[in-house]
Amino acid sequence: MKETRTRKNSGTYRVIRKMSQSTGSGVYPTIDPRDLVEPGMLNPSAAPGDSRDPLAFVKMHAGGNDFVIIDGRYGLPAEISLLARAMCDRHYGVGADGLVVLDNSTTGDFRMIFRNPDGSTSDMCGNALLCLARFVYKLGMCGPGKRKFDFEAGLRKISAHVIGGGERVRIDMGQPILDGAGIPTSEPGRHIGASLPVDGREIKCSAVGMGNPHCVLEVDELSDELVEDLGPKITSHEFFPEGTNVEFVKVLDRRNLQFRVWERGVGETLSCGSGVCAAAVAMMLEERVEREVRVATKGGEYEVSWNTGSDRVSLTGIADIVFTGECNLDQGVGRRLDDLAL
Repeated sequence: MKETRTRKNSGTYRVIRKMSQSTGSGVYPTIDPRDLVEPGMLNPSAAPGDSRDPLAFVKMHAGGNDFVIIDGRYGLPAEISLLARAMCDRHYGVGADGLVVLDNSTTGDFRMIFRNPDGSTSDMCGNALLCLARFVYKLGMCGPGKRKFDFEAGLRKISAHVIGGGERVRIDMGQPILDGAGIPTSEPGRHIGASLPVDGREIKCSAVGMGNPHCVLEVDELSDELVEDLGPKITSHEFFPEGTNVEFVKVLDRRNLQFRVWERGVGETLSCGSGVCAAAVAMMLEERVEREVRVATKGGEYEVSWNTGSDRVSLTGIADIVFTGECNLDQGVGRRLDDLAL
């Protein structure tokens, strides 16, 4: 596994150089697609001994929720789930809360493919979209200066607007899903301020869908004991047949929330963009807060608004580039992929 020590004649070197050099206008020059991903980089099942260039990636985070991002528009990895498990491993790989693959879309500018560290699929990840929007903007993939992009994420079409110098991004997350059939839950209908049996206790919670399932609990204190106890129990609760993210929320006042999250397929993370939205929606429905709130997570602060006219939720946050690099699929990560395939 390597970071930025690359051959100067490689596509990886060119993309790292361009990610590192600004044009002075805050917009990075449009790159040749092969600078990011070449077909030879992307097939981890190729015969042993094949000469393959390294796979270029970008490590980014939003609110401490970190991701490995690769461009798959010109060829997708053969085993995305196995690649996610290898690259997201914090001991043997790059280390991340998820793998994000940029792909072509028939309904928007781009499509987001997302995998959790365990290789499982999630159709929606707000923080990943924040990062992906900045990634696309910085590389000028839609032309220099374009600030608005449409992403296909699962069944949703998400609009992103890059603000200022590119660090801040606003995302139109669409309408929240409140019916159990769409979240999904094992019972239809709304479940806001409902009771969920957990280990002989009745836990008050709300089920909200933001393209992925969320279970929101309002609590008096955001203690480690509470998060570590209820998080893993609720995330796999039978009431949520596809599992769920679990949000713990403390109301500070009418415009401010404090937040922790236990993510499905991950565990506790520093933040969760879609979870922040779900938590805000749940508290708004219970009339605990206004329709515009700030949400403080362990990794950073977000702004969430829910428009009563359009019924659409927007999320604003900061996305940062941590580093760029490359990995050899036939070396460190490649061996890990072989192990995972057993």
